[in-house]
Amino acid sequence: MTVTLFTLEADSDRWQPVGGVDQTAQEDGFTVNSPALLHVLSGQEPIFFGHSLSPGLDLGALAPAGAGALYPCVQENETCGLLRVTLADGQDWNEAGQATFRTVAGALGLGLRHCATRK
Repeated sequence: MTVTLFTLEADSDRWQPVGGVDQTAQEDGFTVNSPALLHVLSGQEPIFFGHSLSPGLDLGALAPAGAGALYPCVQENETCGLLRVTLADGQDWNEAGQATFRTVAGALGLGLRHCATRK
């Protein structure tokens, strides 16, 4: 399973990858690849591919070839980032997806520092 953070570019509506977290071979180990990841509000339901966060927002470009889901990062009731969960080939979503990701996100406290400054 790979988890990647996307955020909106300043003054645009384009989603860009900021960094990510890759599951390591260690059972309890994850590697943080970007200092820009700070905090994601817990309790967000996943937004599966084919659904949109808001009217007119196309998430098709973010969808990987395999199975996965998008989780919104919300700050002050505004979507400021997306966490994309991509399952490895042959990995079962029920077995390795939602519960594992919620645990990872909660344990790492990932997020976006610059969300609050976006207008």
